[in-house]
Amino acid sequence: MRSEYAPERKPVAVEIRLADGSVVKGKLWAAAHKSLADTLNAASQFLEFTPYGVERPQYLSRAHILTLTAIDIPRTPPLYERRGTSDADDPHHILGIEPGSAWGSVREAYITLAKAYHPDRFAGVTLPNEVSEYLGIRARRINAAYAVLEDSMRLASTAGKA
Repeated sequence: MRSEYAPERKPVAVEIRLADGSVVKGKLWAAAHKSLADTLNAASQFLEFTPYGVERPQYLSRAHILTLTAIDIPRTPPLYERRGTSDADDPHHILGIEPGSAWGSVREAYITLAKAYHPDRFAGVTLPNEVSEYLGIRARRINAAYAVLEDSMRLASTAGKA
């Protein structure tokens, strides 16, 4: 008798350095109720990983992973409830672009959002603390998402030249 049970999973933004010296950034899939450490110490030989800009998950052998670092993308305080957003920490989602978008589109989306949420834009206005905090975290999330995609693009272009 086959079980239809599939545990709920959550993506964890990570940077992984592999044995061949390459570095990849993306989402490591973990059980929703387990920590990153629990996922890394599980009995399986492979980890499910989706690099940023790629739609399909890949499986990385634990033996080929040298280091794994969680990427700290600040959480936005909820001013309203968001439902059905499983990719809220994906840099593409944060910038409002599709994975695989041209670099010009990534940069244009970043500049538009950075101008909209820049702290100087609201310097002359008295805002409630929660709104100021929300705007500050949004600006940091936008900058972090852009930095992750910029690093990924730089690494991809370096790998293409090698």
